[in-house]
Amino acid sequence: MLAERTSVEVAAPVRDRLVADTLGNPLALSELARSLSADQIAGRAPLPEQLPVSTDLERLYLERASELAPDTQTLLLVAAAHDNGQLDGVLRAAQALGVGPGALGEAETSGLLRVDSAVVSFVHPLMRSAIYRGATTQRRREVERVLASVLDPDIDADRKAWHLANAAAGPDAEVADALHAAAQRASATRRARRRGGRIGPSGRAHRRTRVARHPAGGCRRCRVVGRAARSRSGIA
Repeated sequence: MLAERTSVEVAAPVRDRLVADTLGNPLALSELARSLSADQIAGRAPLPEQLPVSTDLERLYLERASELAPDTQTLLLVAAAHDNGQLDGVLRAAQALGVGPGALGEAETSGLLRVDSAVVSFVHPLMRSAIYRGATTQRRREVERVLASVLDPDIDADRKAWHLANAAAGPDAEVADALHAAAQRASATRRARRRGGRIGPSGRAHRRTRVARHPAGGCRRCRVVGRAARSRSGIA
């Protein structure tokens, strides 16, 4: 079909990439063929890192996901909400949500998800945003809470804070303090790198204690979390 839409022979790697990104949908393939140059189609020029796609393709991804088992749909949402795609973290959160062991295999077979070097990723970035935005707000908040719950509060304090912020229904003083502490740690890390030094665990713990006990700024930080909660239409 691609050959019919173009005036040049389609290079095999280009064909494979287009078919994978569009799930073989004829309409989406036609759109992409029109958006690429002859050199790109022939493999003489590189394809863009993210191919241009339409909202119709996003709807196609959601339709494909809706055909899968409920456990697999939950796994896809966990993967979409996860901040770094580490397979272990995704599976632990999915298990906490009651997802069975066969869900990962079905997700890979569907062509929506792939696992490489213990990292879960979506075949196209648009798949991730489509899955996340396609879920209800309540379901996204539930998944974000579970992702936060499976993280170590000492090792992954910053990541835990951001997932809790995404799960918040509105201003939350505890979450605001956690985000403030995360920002403080990030700032201290940047300063230490500029000086060529390192920050030990005791320094991080001291900052967490100091922020937790500081009486000022709590309301302002609550407003920050409230704004984050109201703007959760995208991916955390």
